[in-house]
Amino acid sequence: MNIERMVEEIQSKYGIIGREKEIKKALLAVMASKHLLIEGAVGVGKTVLATAIASYLNREIFRVDGDERYTEQKLTGWFDPPLALKKGYVRETFIPGPLTEAMNKGGILFINELNRMPEGVQNVLLPAMDEGQIEIPYIGTIKAEAGFLIIATQNPLEFVGTGNISEALKDRFEHIPLSFQNEREELEIVKLRSNIKNEEILKIAVKIVRATRVHPAIKRGASIRAALSIASLMNILNSNSKENVRDIAYMALPTRIQIREESGKNVYQVIDEILEKVFFDEDLFRSGKLEEKKEEEGKKSLPTSSSSYGNQDLVNKIKHIINLIETFNQDEELGIIIARNFPFLMLKLNEQELHFAKNLATKAIIEKILKSLGHARMPIERKKLDYFPGLKGELDLEDTFEKIMVKESLEAKDISIQVKEPKRLGCSMMLDASLSMAGDKLALASASLAVLALKLKFFDFSVVIFKDNARVIKAMDEIMSVERLIGKILEIPASGYTNIYDGLDKGLIELNKFPYKEKLSVIITDGYYTVGPNPIPMASKHPNLFVIMVNSEQSNANEKVCSDMAKVGHGQLFSIMNIEEIPIILYNALRDISSRLS
Repeated sequence: MNIERMVEEIQSKYGIIGREKEIKKALLAVMASKHLLIEGAVGVGKTVLATAIASYLNREIFRVDGDERYTEQKLTGWFDPPLALKKGYVRETFIPGPLTEAMNKGGILFINELNRMPEGVQNVLLPAMDEGQIEIPYIGTIKAEAGFLIIATQNPLEFVGTGNISEALKDRFEHIPLSFQNEREELEIVKLRSNIKNEEILKIAVKIVRATRVHPAIKRGASIRAALSIASLMNILNSNSKENVRDIAYMALPTRIQIREESGKNVYQVIDEILEKVFFDEDLFRSGKLEEKKEEEGKKSLPTSSSSYGNQDLVNKIKHIINLIETFNQDEELGIIIARNFPFLMLKLNEQELHFAKNLATKAIIEKILKSLGHARMPIERKKLDYFPGLKGELDLEDTFEKIMVKESLEAKDISIQVKEPKRLGCSMMLDASLSMAGDKLALASASLAVLALKLKFFDFSVVIFKDNARVIKAMDEIMSVERLIGKILEIPASGYTNIYDGLDKGLIELNKFPYKEKLSVIITDGYYTVGPNPIPMASKHPNLFVIMVNSEQSNANEKVCSDMAKVGHGQLFSIMNIEEIPIILYNALRDISSRLS
């Protein structure tokens, strides 16, 4: 068996440029009957790689596109309603889903974007992967034929729609990460797929798209599809003038990049900046000075990241990073260090440097929250409704059978439909900013709620910061991105006295803006109030008050005040030493209160 030869054949047959190592790994996994998980950003070729391997090995593919509405029945199979009403729950009325089909035929179940699927659907895969069998009600055991396996893809963790797959499921996969390819390979890909011969057009298109992935105002850069689009449009126009390329970029990029809200720029301003840079480099290239510029930049060395350097060293490092912004690989540890020292950095960095530093800190905080949460999913309420035209849901066969057994004729209302609806919840968070909680700690606490709100999508929230007085950072009815919220919180230094009463008061005002009855309050504090009235009477006005009591190495929290607030607020007390515990505590509190109020 010549693996290298097989890799070359796959590249040639399916038009894959590069990816030798990834193709080899995928081949080994599939040939060894190992389930495979391919992870990478949109547009890096995850699906191309997966389907090429399966097709090359002559394996039948059953495809599933994951989303949060996908159900266990869609994956395993369902009973045809008219036939089931006539003949009952028998094999003749059963329609196998893609998992069952793949198992029956010894094929490959290809799941596109696995981490967009609900956790319950993901769990259906475990017995199929472990034991090669699943149980289907009324049908019995389905055993997999030889050759069955699962190839799945997933995007990196995002703020909406995706989550970590469970550790149990992750343990069943071999993992292959895919990143964007180098400039030479991307040029070859665009040339191959577009059939364009003009090297200048290809080069400009690829440079523009690669520049979107490192621009500080862009949250998500463009994939190779954008380069193909730009090159094709330029080729039809037969022009690479700055004016024409700008018009084309205005068409091709806005739908393929995501601008950071806190950048204060619109998409066209950012595209203009990218084009200026690309054409500036092209002018240098034509004059022969570009290589001199690259050589000069290459002589600069990037200091290694360390959690032990002082504030001035951090300032120097960020200044150096700004100079190397196009080649710097964002470092999560550095981002947390920046967040921790952000109030100091505000005094030392210029506007451009501070903007980039805030982006690094924001990204690090969000990634930290996402990693700690695991697979977060919204609570769902199942309701049975009588059918009426236009009602969407799943047929409840058992309930329908019971209704029609004693009836001679069937009416629409005799059909029971099961509908899934997300529960709605309002949450007001109150943060004690007088603690030793500046920078990353305050940002981590508030961003936890924002990330959960975006991922779970079943609650609205407000954030109140209190010191001597309380102020609303995000109102209940205000739309604000996670990045902007973190940016606002990072700029707040921890100082002053503590007015817990005012924090609870303003938090309650925000909570009462929420139109539904299901409401939750969360206060994060050490319980020591130094100004304002006793907070206990105000705590009693909150319908469900969860108190996260922060202890520290410097001092112990006032447990009595915190405990009394939770008691009179009909909530619960959590004691923590580490701020990093907050995301999972918030997630559990939200699910608990949503379940209790249903």
